[in-house]
Amino acid sequence: MAYDLEHRLVIGVSSRALFDLSVENELFETQGVEAYCRYQVEHEKDYLMPGNGFRLIEALLNINKIPGQEGRVEVIIMSHNSPDTSLRVFNSIAHYGLQISRAVLASGASLAPYLNAFHTDLYLSADEADVQSLLALTERLLKTAPVFFSMGNHEQVYLKTDETLLDRIAQIGAVVVNDSYADVTLAGQPLRIGGTMGYGFAFGRTEEEFTSSPEYVFLKAFENTELPKICLAHMPDTFIFNGAYTLWDVDLVLSGHTHGGLVRLPFIGGLYAPMQGLFPKYDRGYFQLGTHMQMVITSGLAGHGLLPRVNNLPEIVVIDLVPQN
Repeated sequence: MAYDLEHRLVIGVSSRALFDLSVENELFETQGVEAYCRYQVEHEKDYLMPGNGFRLIEALLNINKIPGQEGRVEVIIMSHNSPDTSLRVFNSIAHYGLQISRAVLASGASLAPYLNAFHTDLYLSADEADVQSLLALTERLLKTAPVFFSMGNHEQVYLKTDETLLDRIAQIGAVVVNDSYADVTLAGQPLRIGGTMGYGFAFGRTEEEFTSSPEYVFLKAFENTELPKICLAHMPDTFIFNGAYTLWDVDLVLSGHTHGGLVRLPFIGGLYAPMQGLFPKYDRGYFQLGTHMQMVITSGLAGHGLLPRVNNLPEIVVIDLVPQN
């Protein structure tokens, strides 16, 4: 017999909203999914501390203790994690005595079908405040100039708990270029502007896996034009590693991700950048890659959870595009 959710208040909650996974998320962002999975498995018996949504979920579940309201509230964990990396979450649920017995563990897949299937009345995410700040900034920028939005690693995290993010940005009026591009005319100049968060080379994948990847399909279509091509690639790694800049016909790449090397040392430059490690070559500024690709890396506005910014002021870069004669 199917479990009846029709007359229940169904609450979906992300594991990051229920528990404090800030350390684990930092590990995911700086060292990647394999390091994150390994850490979760190694610490599966260590109980997690309550997160921002813990007390609310606890209070909602207490409704079930009211006489006549038994089973009124159903809380379902909805996570992009896999079962093996989620055992720590369930151990923590048992430790705190939370009446949560159902979960969606999507292993990276979309949660949208499950939100509908479980008739979810409310979905709690850990990232909504950051998302609202992003949307507010986008609205303000649109009052000044057209806005083209390309994904960064933080937005990838937000998408895990809010799959409407890109739609919300587009509804405001920004042009979302997520493994896609737009042909536009700005100040009378036709341009092709695209964006990707992927790598422009195999990066541990087979040739077949790489050539069928979204970023490869996008880049092949993106470069197929006589228009000047500007690619928004959050990570400079997309083109700097493995000589990937020699593989693609892109005129200008605009990147961030490095935070300018975080700590700027006199006569040396940046101290650390994600993926590049200590004393990164590509920390901020202008770079000529090969014979035809140019790259501008901004140190951006934000800091980094592991190190403070020192001698490294936040910046917004203004670039003048001058047609070649």
